[in-house]
Amino acid sequence: MKLRLHIAFLFLITFCITVFADGNDYYYSYTYDTAGNRIGRTITQENTRFETPRHVENRNEITVYPTVTTGIVNIATTLDVSVNTLTYYLSNLQGGVLMQGKLTEQLSQLSLPYTPGIYLLSIHANSTQQTFKIIIQ
Repeated sequence: MKLRLHIAFLFLITFCITVFADGNDYYYSYTYDTAGNRIGRTITQENTRFETPRHVENRNEITVYPTVTTGIVNIATTLDVSVNTLTYYLSNLQGGVLMQGKLTEQLSQLSLPYTPGIYLLSIHANSTQQTFKIIIQ
């Protein structure tokens, strides 16, 4: 009887790992109107189970650091800024756009003269978007 319970338990764990480790990544992209209000969200599912490591490494073409700051944020990209149009939007948690602009260099620095709190920095590069949570202390 104990052997059957152990076998059933191992089968259940194996089943759960197989079901929940599906190898998919989910990416969210948002659309905004001219006033900066979010009007749409698109969820893209990508199967990464059989990706090569090189493809996974190239996914993060934009880096923002430090994400906890007193007012200065660096944005680094491996994209060619002369070919790709990179725009940024800094918004509060209510969705209001506080600051926007274009990135013209591969390493840019933003000064964020806002009160301490949590903000979202969205960077759009052609048809893709990455959003970073910025905490101003």
